[in-house]
Amino acid sequence: MISSAAKRRTSPQAERDATEDANRVRGFDDHRSVVVPWLRETGIVDHVRGLKKDEIRAAITIPSPSDDSALRRIIDATDSMLREAHRWCFDGPHCMLTWPCRAVLGRFQSSQNESFGKIRPFDPYKEPGTLQTYISLAHRALAYFDRVVAGDEDFFSGETEESTKPEDIVQPSEEQLVAWKDIRILAGCKPPAEQEAEKDRLKSRLIEFWVLLVCQTTGSRRYSSPLLSFCAMLSIKPSTQGWIGPGDFNSHLSGIIWVVQLLFFFDSARKEKDGGGETLAQVKQYCERYLQQTVETPMGEILRWRLLLFRVSKDTVGDHEAFWDESEQVLTYEDVEWHMDQISTLLESEYRDCRRLLYDDLLFGVTGILHMHAWTLRDSANVDTVGWDFTQHRDNGHLSMGVGMALLTAIERSDSISRLFLVNARQSSSGLAWRESALATSGQPLRESEFFAMTWRNTQRRRSITLCHERVVIHVRYHKGQQQTGRYKDNIRFLAQPIGDLLLDYIVYVMPLRQIFLRQQSPKALLSPFLWEKNGKVWADGQLSRYLGEASARACVPRLHVSNWRQMTVAIVKTKFVSQISVFEANDQDEDAEEVDDNIRIMTRQRNHKTQTVNRAYANQIGAAYGNVWDGLIRMGLRASTLWQDFWGVEVTLKGQKRGRAKEESWLAKRVAMGVYRPRKPWSAEALLAGAKRLYGNDELGWKSAEQEQALTTIMSWTEQVVAILPTGAGKSLLFMLPCTLPDAGVTVLVVPLVSLRGDLLRRLRELRIDHIEWSSGERRESGLVLVTAEAASTKDFMIYAQALIAQQKLDRVVVDECHLTVTAASYRESIVDVTLIRSLPTQFVYLTATLPPSMYAEFEERNYLLHPKVIRASSNRPNLFYMVREIKTGNGSLLEQAAAEAQDAWNRSNLFNISQDKIILYVRTRDEAIELASLLDCTVYTARSGSAGR
Repeated sequence: MISSAAKRRTSPQAERDATEDANRVRGFDDHRSVVVPWLRETGIVDHVRGLKKDEIRAAITIPSPSDDSALRRIIDATDSMLREAHRWCFDGPHCMLTWPCRAVLGRFQSSQNESFGKIRPFDPYKEPGTLQTYISLAHRALAYFDRVVAGDEDFFSGETEESTKPEDIVQPSEEQLVAWKDIRILAGCKPPAEQEAEKDRLKSRLIEFWVLLVCQTTGSRRYSSPLLSFCAMLSIKPSTQGWIGPGDFNSHLSGIIWVVQLLFFFDSARKEKDGGGETLAQVKQYCERYLQQTVETPMGEILRWRLLLFRVSKDTVGDHEAFWDESEQVLTYEDVEWHMDQISTLLESEYRDCRRLLYDDLLFGVTGILHMHAWTLRDSANVDTVGWDFTQHRDNGHLSMGVGMALLTAIERSDSISRLFLVNARQSSSGLAWRESALATSGQPLRESEFFAMTWRNTQRRRSITLCHERVVIHVRYHKGQQQTGRYKDNIRFLAQPIGDLLLDYIVYVMPLRQIFLRQQSPKALLSPFLWEKNGKVWADGQLSRYLGEASARACVPRLHVSNWRQMTVAIVKTKFVSQISVFEANDQDEDAEEVDDNIRIMTRQRNHKTQTVNRAYANQIGAAYGNVWDGLIRMGLRASTLWQDFWGVEVTLKGQKRGRAKEESWLAKRVAMGVYRPRKPWSAEALLAGAKRLYGNDELGWKSAEQEQALTTIMSWTEQVVAILPTGAGKSLLFMLPCTLPDAGVTVLVVPLVSLRGDLLRRLRELRIDHIEWSSGERRESGLVLVTAEAASTKDFMIYAQALIAQQKLDRVVVDECHLTVTAASYRESIVDVTLIRSLPTQFVYLTATLPPSMYAEFEERNYLLHPKVIRASSNRPNLFYMVREIKTGNGSLLEQAAAEAQDAWNRSNLFNISQDKIILYVRTRDEAIELASLLDCTVYTARSGSAGR
C-alpha cells in the first residue's frame, strides 16, 4: 500500500516530470502513427529532436527595442538596411528594380521560359504588416546566429551528454564568423548613431554577411548551414509548442525567400552604383548559382522544401473547424460556444446602440427631418466622376434642397446645441465659430479588414457604396490575396433595409457636417472618401475584432472576433445553405447562350465579341453567364445576402425599431418583383416516398433503385443543375411527376423532344390525375406540369411565358427529357440546338436520359452550359434486351428490299411481337431511303422535314 504522504510527494514530482517531458521535442520513435512525413523528409525532426522548446523560443527571440546590446543595434541596422533596399524597388530617385530583374529573381529553375511568360516575378509590393513580418524573420535569423552559431558556449542543453545538438552540426564558414565578428565590433561602438561613415561600414558588412550566409555550399550536410538550422527552429509553434502546420511553415519559407531576393537585388544595385557592373547581370549571377531548386545551397534546399509543402498543403484538411451539436442549434469553435438565438441578441443590441448613436448623438436628437430609404433614392453606378455619390443624382434633388444642411440649421436654432458646438453662440466673420470638441469623427465598422477599404464617394475609382434593387449595396474588390495574385475579387453585400437606412442617414446628414467641422479646422481640407477612417487614415486591421469583442460584452453573449466568426459562418453555410445557394457562372466557351430571339441572335453576332467579353467589357457583368437576361454578379450577391438575412431573421428582429414607411411592405413581394430565386427546405427521402405512394395509391410502392431515390432527393434539395442517367423503366418519369404534386409546389416545365413519347406520357398523367397543360404559342395559363416541345421551348413567346413565372416565383424547375438528343441530334435537328437557350432562365434544371455514355458527357456539358452539375448515373445493363445480327447476301434484291422482307417475316411469322400493341421502328441513313422503305412496307415515315405530323 502507498501512504497518503507518499502520494502527495509523488504527485508534484509527476507533474514536473510531465512538464519537462512536454518541453522536449520528441521524434517519431514511439510509433509509426506519429510520423509527420514532411518533417521527416526535410530532416527537421532529427535536427531539433531532444531540444528544449523554451530554449528554441529563446534562441530566435528578438531583443526588446529598449535593449542597448550590440545584437539589438545589429537588428536595428538590418531593419534600416532592408527598408532602404525596399525603397529602391519603387519609382523615384533611388529606383533600380526593372521588370527583367524582377523576372530573373522569380525564376527558380533554369528550365523556365526565358520569355518570363510562366514566371511569377519578384513582388516588392507588400502590405506594411507583411513587410514587418518578413523583416522580422531576418531579425530572428541574426539573433539565432549570434546566440547559437557564434556564441562562445553551447546555447542548447542536450537531454544527455551524448545528445547531438545544433551546435555540433552547424558548420559556419570562416568568412561568416569573421564577418559577424566585425559586425559586432562595429555595432558595439556607439558612434554609428552619429557618424554616417560608420553606419555605411556596418551596412556594407551586414550585406556581405548575408551573402555569405545564403551562398554557402551545403552538399549532403544541409544542416551545416546556419540559415537552414534556423529554419528548422521555426517548426515549433510558439503558442502551443506543437508542430507547426505545413501551410504556416511554408509562409515562413516564403518570407525568407523574399528577403533573400531583396538582398540579392540590393547588393547588385549598390555594386552598379559603385561602378561594379549592371544590376541585372549581377542578379542573374546570384540567382543562377544560389537561388535555384537544383543547387546545393541553403536557398536551393528551402525552394525544394517549399515545393514539397505546396503538395502537402493541398491534401491537408484544416483541424480548426467549427462544429454543431446534434440539434444544429449550438455551434462551437475552439473555446466559444454560440447558440443561434444569441446572434439575434447581438444584432438587436448593436442595432439599438447604433440608432442611439446616430439619431441621439450625431443627429442631436433632431426630429422632423426626412429619413433616407434606399427605395426612395436613385443611383447611377456607372458614373465615375471623381467626388460623385448618389446624393448628386438628378432624381435626388430633394437632397440638395437643404437636407444636407439640416444639422447645421438645427445647431443654429437650438440654444443647448449651440452652446455645445459654437463659441459664444454667434457667428464669426468667416462663418460659424466652432469649438474644438466639435471636430471629432466617429464611425462603426461593419465587416473585416477588406471592408475597411469601402468608399462612399468616387475617387479615381468608383465608390463601394451604391444603391441597387432598392437596397444599399457594398461592393468592394480588394482582398488580402490581391498582392500575391494581382487580381481583384468582387465582394458584394446587400445590407438589410434597416441597417442600410442607418447608413444612408449617416451619409446624407452627418458627412456634410463633418466636412464643415474639418474645413473649420483646416480651410482647404476635404473629407476622406473612406467610410471607416479617422484623421484621414483608414482604420487599421484588428480594430474590427476589438469592436466585435466589445459588442459581444455589451450584448452579454460569448466573445466574437473576426477569425472565429469567419470559421463559424463557414460551418453555418455548409449546414444551412449548401442545398439552397446555387451559382450561375460564365462559361469560357459560351458564345450566344443568352439569345432567345432570331433577330437578337443576328445582332449579337455582329458585335464580333464572345459573350464573356461583352459581359466583362460592355455590360459590367463579370462572371454572369447570360448578361442580357440574368445579371449574375449582382443577383448572386442579392440572393446570398437575402438568404443570410432571412436565416438570422434580420427583418423580424429589427422590425420594431425601423423608421420609414407606415405600411410595411412584404419582403417576399419585393423579392418577387426582383425575380430572386426563392429558397425552399429540402425534402427527405421518406417524405418523398410517402408522396409517391399517395400519387400511385399503392402503400407497397418502393424505390425502383437507389439511383432513383438519390436523383429525386437531389432534385428536391433544390440543387441547381441535376443530370439523371437512368435506364428505361427505372422510374425517370417520377422525377418530374411527383415534385409538381407535392404541397407548395410551383410549376415544372417539361421539355419533350420526342413527340412519339408524348402520347404515352399524356395517358399516364391523366391516369394519375396530375394537373398539366400542353403549352402552345399564346398560352398564358399555369399548371403544375407544363409540357412543351423542343421546337417551342426556344421561341421568344415561351421565354416570355417562363420569365413571367420566374418574376412571380412560380417556376420551380425546367426538366429536359431525352437530353442526350442535345448532342446526338444536334447535327440534323436545329430545334434541339436552340433548346439549350433556355439555360438563361434562373431556375433549377434537371436533365433526364437513358443514353448518355461517359464518352459523350463532356460535349453534353458544353452544349448545355452546365457548370459542375450533380450527376446520378445508374447501370445501363438491360438483360431483357438482346441483339440479333443477320448476314445479308447480295443478289436477293436491294438492301432495303431485304430489310423490308426481314421486318415482315419477323412481324408475321415469329412469336416476338404482340401484333395488337407492339410496333417496329426501322432506321435508315437518308431521307430518300426512309421514303422508299415506307413505300415497300406501306407504313408511315418520319424525317426531320416531316415534323411531328403522322409520327
